[in-house]
Amino acid sequence: MFKFRSKKTTKQLFRKSIYFLVFCLIIFLNQNIFAYTDKEMDEVLAVADSMFKAMKENNLPAIWPSLTEKSKSTIIDDVVKAQKNGGYPREQIKDDFEKRGPIYRVYWRFFLIYFNPDMVLNESKWEVGYIKKDKAEILITHAKSDTPARLIMVREEGSWKVGLVETFWTRK
Repeated sequence: MFKFRSKKTTKQLFRKSIYFLVFCLIIFLNQNIFAYTDKEMDEVLAVADSMFKAMKENNLPAIWPSLTEKSKSTIIDDVVKAQKNGGYPREQIKDDFEKRGPIYRVYWRFFLIYFNPDMVLNESKWEVGYIKKDKAEILITHAKSDTPARLIMVREEGSWKVGLVETFWTRK
């Protein structure tokens, strides 16, 4: 008739069932976290690539639209703080950056004196770290480095933007 299992066998079966469920859950979560299409990957890489190419070509007007709102705001705040004796009000600087005016052009010319886009474009290996719904990460490893820079990308209003500040500025 019925054969009853011992308590030891029941515990083992229960334990194996739990392990199996945890394993299935991990597999399911990993597929959702790292699932992205080639189209998404191409979009993320293209936005970052075009921004660094704009820097290399001194196409200064093309840089600003590629940046995240946080990057834009931080850059404007940095310019405001860098002024001596008050200088221009924040709104005037923000307006100048939006219109790609003289303050904007001077900022990016000085930025490019200290940042060589060729290091990213020609001397580094690019890999996609991850792509989620509104955030992605590109791993950029320079030829002379073992540790990649983790370029943060953010989807804002349906378009991917480069988190220049989020990636390269030191935390305050």
